[in-house]
Amino acid sequence: MSRHSLIHAAVIALTLHAQLAPAADADVQRMLQQREQQQMELRLKMQQQQDRAIRPPSDPASDFRLRQLERDQQQRQQQEFDMDSREAASRPQGAPAGAERAFRDSQAGRAVRKDAEQEQRYRMERSIEAARPAGEPAPAR
Repeated sequence: MSRHSLIHAAVIALTLHAQLAPAADADVQRMLQQREQQQMELRLKMQQQQDRAIRPPSDPASDFRLRQLERDQQQRQQQEFDMDSREAASRPQGAPAGAERAFRDSQAGRAVRKDAEQEQRYRMERSIEAARPAGEPAPAR
């Protein structure tokens, strides 16, 4: 192979890599986001089961309200996941590497804080629900 052919092949390889790298990076980011969402789902379910084991409902009506609350929490969590996914999909690709990395780092920190706040809020909702008298109607959410 001539030197000119090698240089031409290298340029083609670098161009191809530059075009495919953002798509691969987006796929990796999407997979990481899905993994984080699955972990958050699992944490919520484990927290709900733990709370149910520690403070079992006192009667069928309380059990129904608690299950309804748990279902509502899972639905709200899924809605937040959907919003996060749409937001990530609408983000422009191809930003400079440093800017993209800084953005991902800030998003990761935001996700950790959001997860902790959500977990705290859901735990408080279940505590309030468990403490509510059996005949009292559930508050509007």
